[in-house]
Amino acid sequence: MRRSLVVDSESQVLLSENNIKSELSYAFLHAVAARAGLACHATDRHSDGAGVDAVLRARERFEPDSIFTDFTVEVQLKATSAPPAVQEGRYSFWLRRDAYDKLRTTEAAAPRWPSHAP
Repeated sequence: MRRSLVVDSESQVLLSENNIKSELSYAFLHAVAARAGLACHATDRHSDGAGVDAVLRARERFEPDSIFTDFTVEVQLKATSAPPAVQEGRYSFWLRRDAYDKLRTTEAAAPRWPSHAP
């Protein structure tokens, strides 16, 4: 259900439409992480400038042959109210090249993962 933010001259809305989408992205990630038993925390504006919005922390053996059992994953959140594009059974979304390059770097110790909240 798509809903527009309606503001009249007497309303005082604390969050813009983009801020609402951002907060819902964080909430979605926290819910998924909690269900998986992962720690999840939002980063600050300094990390955001590096393309990292949240960090997931795992301390578990997910498979019997897992090599890593104590690790973090850096997440960049993307929010939109547009319906997601599905290509070959996968969700597709647009990402600026510089943001993509930050995510795919091989120089970061923690893997980076883009997350798109539905």
